[in-house]
Amino acid sequence: MLQGVSESLLLQKNRADETIFTLGADIERFKEEYATAIRDIDSIKMEMDSVHSKVCRAEHLLSSLSNEEKRWKERESKFDSHLKTLAGDSLLAAAFVTYGPMFDYQTRIRLKRDWEKIALNLGLPHRPSLIGNDLLIGYLSKAAQRLEWQTSFELPTDSLSVSEKVYIC
Repeated sequence: MLQGVSESLLLQKNRADETIFTLGADIERFKEEYATAIRDIDSIKMEMDSVHSKVCRAEHLLSSLSNEEKRWKERESKFDSHLKTLAGDSLLAAAFVTYGPMFDYQTRIRLKRDWEKIALNLGLPHRPSLIGNDLLIGYLSKAAQRLEWQTSFELPTDSLSVSEKVYIC
């Protein structure tokens, strides 16, 4: 009887050992599958971060391009308006450069007003702001040029001095 019980217990032990061995193998396999799944998840997270970064850059680029498009449209409309007044502006600038130097400052101002009235009477499109406030100087010279005159030649910033320099150049 003890021997039968011993054999029965040995058989149960062997079955339990087989079960433990099988379960241990399953646990190892599950650990490997889990590690593979974690690596895949990390890989997907890194790819998501990369895609997110690319999407953010693309959105920023689109925003920048949209702003650039607005700026170009504004410049285009300004260009169209400048193109319409190009002949009149050029004629007034040519008169300013040709006849202005031989007169004093007050006479120049009066001449510019007279030339603008003549241009209006002739229906010659021009920028009205070109004559007033000495903006004609801005039409004939660049801001960087005027700044260089101020620094290099210690030129005063009053319109008389600047207009004299425009005549010289």
